[in-house]
Amino acid sequence: MPEPRLVEIAALAGCSWVMVDCEHGAVTTADVGRVLVGAPAGFPVLVRVPAAEEVHVKQALDAGAVGIVCPMAENAAAVRELVTWAKYPPFGTRSVGVGRAHGYGLSFAPYLDRANETTSIVVQIESAAGLAALDDILAVEGLGGVLIGPYDLSASLGHVGVPSAPPVLAAVSEVMSRCNAAGVPVGQFFASGTAYTDSPLPDSLDFIAVGLDTALLAQTIHGHVEHIAASACADGPVPGATVLNIAPAPRG
Repeated sequence: MPEPRLVEIAALAGCSWVMVDCEHGAVTTADVGRVLVGAPAGFPVLVRVPAAEEVHVKQALDAGAVGIVCPMAENAAAVRELVTWAKYPPFGTRSVGVGRAHGYGLSFAPYLDRANETTSIVVQIESAAGLAALDDILAVEGLGGVLIGPYDLSASLGHVGVPSAPPVLAAVSEVMSRCNAAGVPVGQFFASGTAYTDSPLPDSLDFIAVGLDTALLAQTIHGHVEHIAASACADGPVPGATVLNIAPAPRG
């Protein structure tokens, strides 16, 4: 959600990084700068861009993201282009602007000095085409990492929404193995912490992304409501108690 306090909460709760999702989430690229303001100093935030387009990359980085995550990487040429957009000359063609990343000009030169070294470009392997092109993608100079998208991968392999299907698990294992062999950091999205700990090869991962803000909120609220309902069934309703309705009262 486009709320800077969510980034701050994630940091306070012990997360080591956060991904702001502009692909499937409610955050637009126009919201990114405001959302990133919630990040404590030094806390890494990556932005998943909605598509592999230069404008999305430079806006996310100028807003202060330490890197970008690009969905649906399917060929090395596109990944090479992403790296070029994200790096300043002479390594790339990133346009030089002044934004939050540059301290609004107050840390302009220091940021330019370190940006090429510290900016991470992560791509998602989440299709059969991405699997087929993986070795070429891993050979792209400047690639920072690979994030496996098991849900889109399940759809691409004919098992829509079932990341636990054996062919999908085999494909995920193959991506991990090939990334490990190439020395490229590899991560995976998991719907929950339990999904991660129950996964067959957690030690093969260098980083993980767990849960969605909206889903975590929905699950927590639902859990409390279910707990109250179950207690009422077992012991009878608590006198005067009802599930809180926060809708405004009608006027008039």
